[in-house]
Amino acid sequence: MKILITEDQFSLIFESDFEKNKRLVGNMWDEGMKMDEISELIGISKSNVVLYLKDKPIKIDCEFAEKLTSTLFWKTDLINKKYRFDNGSTLEFNWGGFSGIIYFTYEDESYEIRGMASPYWNGDCWVPVDLESIRNKSTDEYEEYSTNSNVHLENVPYQFNSIQDLIDFLNKDYPEEVFEVIPTLVSEYT
Repeated sequence: MKILITEDQFSLIFESDFEKNKRLVGNMWDEGMKMDEISELIGISKSNVVLYLKDKPIKIDCEFAEKLTSTLFWKTDLINKKYRFDNGSTLEFNWGGFSGIIYFTYEDESYEIRGMASPYWNGDCWVPVDLESIRNKSTDEYEEYSTNSNVHLENVPYQFNSIQDLIDFLNKDYPEEVFEVIPTLVSEYT
């Protein structure tokens, strides 16, 4: 018995599981399914759904970016969380659990600063940066803050064309923008 298959069918025989899952998840997304539905229906983690969709052209607005940011920080290793700048200072980000807050710790030779900088907080197209505490290393003075600093990042995109675009923003522009507002936070202290 002979079985005839097309070239497309033949190429599917050698397709990897990753490629098959990526195609399946992409088709489910195109059919209008949400990430949670896809995860539940085919029994893969939400982080894997994100991984399979990350290069797919998807319009991401600020509200969707907030949801993706939490997933990316919490459930994947696609976001760098530790940075070292040319001046020797460091910046580290941590996901704050179910609150969805992204915390940061900035440290240089003079200060240790802790605060919050949650991208697309409440689905809005901005990133508020609030000071939580500051320690002056030379005097060992420590001060906690509980008020809004009214500082926000200046260059925050209003939309992305793919999850990879959002990942690129969170890995490059976002930490640099947080680094740039540190002097403003320090000036509130001094």
